[in-house]
Amino acid sequence: MASSDSLLEVRNISVYYGSFRALEDVSYTVGPGSVVCLLGGNASGKSSSMKAIFGTVPLRTGSIRFEGQRIDGWTTAKRVAAGIAAVPEGRRVFANLSVRENLELGACTLRDGRAVRTYLDAVFDQFPQLRERQGQMAGSMSGGEQQMLAFGRALMSRPKLICMDEPSMGMSPALVSRNFKLIKSIRERGTAVFVVEQNARAALKIADYAYVLRTGSVMLRGPAEQVATDPQMQAAYLGHTPLAATVPPAAH
Repeated sequence: MASSDSLLEVRNISVYYGSFRALEDVSYTVGPGSVVCLLGGNASGKSSSMKAIFGTVPLRTGSIRFEGQRIDGWTTAKRVAAGIAAVPEGRRVFANLSVRENLELGACTLRDGRAVRTYLDAVFDQFPQLRERQGQMAGSMSGGEQQMLAFGRALMSRPKLICMDEPSMGMSPALVSRNFKLIKSIRERGTAVFVVEQNARAALKIADYAYVLRTGSVMLRGPAEQVATDPQMQAAYLGHTPLAATVPPAAH
């Protein structure tokens, strides 16, 4: 993906925790309106990548740019205000607040009450179930419903990019399928999505481009359909069952 087409550019970053190397010389690019997935197993560097994008861990080397502006010196709040939203691992909804209150917190960077109401109606239109349950305490919802709420909360700031951390974690196969359909619907409305995920098979079905991490370095990158059929990917993350039946081969 060329830098001229980028919304987010993570350039040659390294992240260390003391002497432990979490990421070394890693680069990612997310284009406007695209879905990009970052795949890898435990301790591969996926979570550190997400923390670096939001500025909750310092970079030892490298830079991060959003819409051409360098943001790695910005606070997390400034990055969110610029148009980057998060759907964190484990959803992290506010259990003792209502669905509506959780959604309104997603618009905390906005000062225009009328705009907040407009955005709230748009989220309710996209997720009618949230409208029906807007007075319900978030903690009483099922895991799948909380994930939907986390998606809706991220959309409340009208972001240009949503970063999702393990949206399939702890979900049944049916809910995983629904979550990835929601990601597709978000992309279809023009919002780019960066998905950090262990479920490679599900993520590659909806992504445009993929990166695969191993022990803090990118071992594989390319169009999602190409990565899905790569022998390294098949052996390391997808078993030995080809995805060709569900993902078309890359064009040559």
